[in-house]
Amino acid sequence: DLAVKIIGWAMTIVPLTIFIVISGYMVWGAAEDDEVIKALVLLAIAIFAIGLTLFFMTLSLNVVSQRIVRKYREVYE
Repeated sequence: DLAVKIIGWAMTIVPLTIFIVISGYMVWGAAEDDEVIKALVLLAIAIFAIGLTLFFMTLSLNVVSQRIVRKYREVYE
């Protein structure tokens, strides 16, 4: 069940990541002379990378917490 959720998230995140990186690269190439646009592209990619990092940190903490809960769960009658 958990593997299906992880695969589903990966199938959502990977195409989005590819789209963001390719779009940033295209804008970067189109704005060879404009430093402001280059700075904005770098800022957007950095913000996306930070968000993606936080997402995977949260996902990994949730996976670990689920394992801990399953191990120490008390069953009440």
